[in-house]
Amino acid sequence: MDSRLILPVLLVGAVSWGAPADAAFTHDPVARADRLVQETMTRDHLPSLSVAVMRDGKLVYAHAAGLMDIAHRTPATPETLYPIGSVTKLLTATAALQLAAAHKLDLSAPIRRYCPAFPEKKEKITTRELLAHTSGIRHYDYRHFDTDFLNTRHYASIQDALGKFAGDPLVAEPGTKYHYSSFGYVVAACVIEGASGMGYGAYVERYIVRPAGMTNTRLNDATVPIPGRAVGYSLDDKGKLKPTGFFDPSDRYGGGGMLSTPTDLVRFVRGLLSGTLLDRQMVKDEMWRSATLASGRATGHGLGWDLDEASGAVTKGGTSVGATSYVYVRPWQGVAVAFVTNLSLWTKHRDELAVRLAELFAQGQGASKQQVQPGN
Repeated sequence: MDSRLILPVLLVGAVSWGAPADAAFTHDPVARADRLVQETMTRDHLPSLSVAVMRDGKLVYAHAAGLMDIAHRTPATPETLYPIGSVTKLLTATAALQLAAAHKLDLSAPIRRYCPAFPEKKEKITTRELLAHTSGIRHYDYRHFDTDFLNTRHYASIQDALGKFAGDPLVAEPGTKYHYSSFGYVVAACVIEGASGMGYGAYVERYIVRPAGMTNTRLNDATVPIPGRAVGYSLDDKGKLKPTGFFDPSDRYGGGGMLSTPTDLVRFVRGLLSGTLLDRQMVKDEMWRSATLASGRATGHGLGWDLDEASGAVTKGGTSVGATSYVYVRPWQGVAVAFVTNLSLWTKHRDELAVRLAELFAQGQGASKQQVQPGN
């Protein structure tokens, strides 16, 4: 199978990172993107890199390079499934806002109204604070990296997973401090279950994955074999790749427990930009506008998303055991870029890669090499 899917694109040469082989190469965004992907993989020792770009609701580039499984020499394809880590939070925030729009969830109500399994605290916590990372619930304790982040225990339910952290004291009074928390999003998943009467995974599948046309997105269930799931790797002290070993993300469903592909992630963004998943004004006002603290100070982060206020772009990165993901959106251009690799903790060059890819495909559309199926 050809690992590249292309819709019509025409480049107006906005970016240059090396001498082109010929004049045609200069004006071919696909060839330039392919070269950028390969250069990125070589420089950063990535086992594989899967990329997708959307413009004006159309998939204009989808390419995977490298190996999803080094031991078996299995090549990555655009359909290869990767853990997307904290990019999962975008789906969770969308689910909560959908329920709020349907008047099934009050974002300002105490979370115990919907998630009574979370213990009573002295301070009231709201769902809005969970989504804005201002709830005061702790994040992973990296001093106990092997047990708190590299989880190998299977939790039978989200309510069961709350026991890992819910009894710990808050790190700040709710609403007073921005404190990034994946565990806060686990509580948000519990809230979604209580408000919807459905399991978190079932709700996301029915109301986000299907409507957005995300054909390769699901919970990362470590207890069952999942065909096409990439093997995860990390770099050892000598810079050589090694498998990360067994990991069970059932302690962080809602905060970092989904598998997906870059193609599906740009389809998700299309669902936000088109109004398919949420009212577009709600996306703009809630997800892509900075939350504020009780003091009135802006956090610089929306509900689920990180905001680049200088450029107007919205982004979200994800780090999982054996994978790193990134989503980059220019709402004013209708351009979305997503990519995933099966290497842990690859963060240094993510934004640079996203910006270059966005600039390559941000211009008009013209002749193509190969047509993507309608609906992509």
